[in-house]
Amino acid sequence: MAIYMLFDNPADKQNMTFLKEYETAVIQHVYPEQKCNSTKEMLSVCKEIIKKSADGDTIIFWYDFMAVLCWWLCKVQSKRRKIITVNILLKDKNTTKNKLAKFLYKPALKSKDVQATVTSRKYGEHLNEMLGLHKKYVLLYDIYHGGYSFDYKGDMNPNTVFCSGRNGRNWDFLIEIAKVMPEVTFNCVIPKDKWEQHKDSFSSNMVVKSDIPEKEFLEFMCQSQLVVMPLDTEAPAGLIAFYQATANGKMSITFVCFLLENKKRAWIAFGCALIYNFVCVSYFFDETHIADRASVNFSARTNILYCAVYFIAGGLIFLYWKELAEFAVKSKVIAGAILLIATVAYFAVGGNTLTMLFFCVAALVYTLGCNREGGLVNPVAKFLGGICFEIYLCHMVIYRVLEKFHLVHLFGNGLLAYIFTAVAVICGAVVFSVCAKWFLNKIETLIVNRS
Repeated sequence: MAIYMLFDNPADKQNMTFLKEYETAVIQHVYPEQKCNSTKEMLSVCKEIIKKSADGDTIIFWYDFMAVLCWWLCKVQSKRRKIITVNILLKDKNTTKNKLAKFLYKPALKSKDVQATVTSRKYGEHLNEMLGLHKKYVLLYDIYHGGYSFDYKGDMNPNTVFCSGRNGRNWDFLIEIAKVMPEVTFNCVIPKDKWEQHKDSFSSNMVVKSDIPEKEFLEFMCQSQLVVMPLDTEAPAGLIAFYQATANGKMSITFVCFLLENKKRAWIAFGCALIYNFVCVSYFFDETHIADRASVNFSARTNILYCAVYFIAGGLIFLYWKELAEFAVKSKVIAGAILLIATVAYFAVGGNTLTMLFFCVAALVYTLGCNREGGLVNPVAKFLGGICFEIYLCHMVIYRVLEKFHLVHLFGNGLLAYIFTAVAVICGAVVFSVCAKWFLNKIETLIVNRS
């Protein structure tokens, strides 16, 4: 009995260096003449592999949808093949395309002739729940096989964000972000079909390319300051782009956007995050579990799941921002009164989760109504807003400098020391950000003029 491995890309597009010599000797690799971009092309390749193989042979598929198509072809033709699909990915979306995909996947995965691997046990459970199955999947983690780094000799452009990918990307969400951040340039590599779908929605601060060569892709990434991956799926996605970003020294931010895809899901996520926060405070963060909080320098804020409630609260405000902005504009006095009550509650009751949420939400809602000059909309706020990202990146460095010069405890450990340190860090971060930005702009101008 023979073992075949069918890919969806030509041989020169594959980098299978992580496969061992024994595996490559046993498995017969089969590559198409060109990349399979359509269902018709995939069906054609699957027909060829069925003809080439015999009953009882095993076919390993690099792309899960091709495995499903092959199983259906075998069923129609009364052929018997053992099918293995690597890293199955099926999105849970209420679209016609996804409903059809679920219809095709369910009988295939239910069959004993089909085995599948997943990169996460949780996703395997989610897949079974989505399709109503009791399938046992093989856990096979994604493999980093190297070759992602790029010898880039150029410069990194400040205030630039890079986003790319095919599976599970929430391009609608990224486009909305780009529209509200006009001072930032968004460098995007989008699949051709997605480019056609969104081409009329791109804002002027988006530089969009489609289906470019790998060298140009990596160069485009290296030119950018930050890499983001907005996801709209529960399935593991974006890992190759993450590997590429990490290999090239890029700071990466992944957005689990499916939690905030709609209001219902966001409220459920908020409730879960609130419960988790409460359990942490009332049980896990007590003296029984953390014996000496001072010696280990314990801080609840270092736990990202504990802080998730604040992130999701911000997401809820984004989902309701039009209604909240309308309320804040029409009822400015009421919004201001709520903010005042929240401020008093925070200092009177203490900085627990509820008072923090109350204050932060009230402050954000109030600012949504500040659309005129004066108050929170002033030259100082605009100036600080223009360098807020730089301040965020350097403020801890400034604090460490103060710490090294023994200035943090210059006035002891009381309120005066706190006020001095806070003011010194903010002022130092602002000065450093302005100077660094000016210096980098001068260098960039000098390079451009010389080239």
